[in-house]
Amino acid sequence: HRHDVDRYDFARGCINNMAAELKSGLVQNIRLSIAGEILADLINLAREALVERATPVAAVLTAAAFEDLMRRLAQEKAGITSRIKLEEVIRELKDKGVLQGGEPGVAQSFLKFRNDSLHADWNNVTESQVTSCLGLLDTLIVKHLG
Repeated sequence: HRHDVDRYDFARGCINNMAAELKSGLVQNIRLSIAGEILADLINLAREALVERATPVAAVLTAAAFEDLMRRLAQEKAGITSRIKLEEVIRELKDKGVLQGGEPGVAQSFLKFRNDSLHADWNNVTESQVTSCLGLLDTLIVKHLG
């Protein structure tokens, strides 16, 4: 009989602990931290591709990381769960104060780069665009997922 009470107390303590972690945002912070690590891996692969002079590969990796980060921030920080255009995502991130100062304008400026990269329009993709977008990603990952 005593073991049943111990199990009950243990289970109740676990549930209370999980509820407290959810309220404090710990679970969300862990999820965002892991997402930041995955994005950092993509960014590192893009940088390695640049060293190898494989600009198209670096562009695709960077563009994918850019879109994923914008959509992840929209979901986690601005509560946007629908699949809206990336342009609208950036506008919402600005309106909700997630992107601040010059960040929304810089993010908007990379929409064409993203489209060109993911649609293999290599005549319109440059190494400097990749490098610039990687800089923005670094900044936003440290700010929001670090």
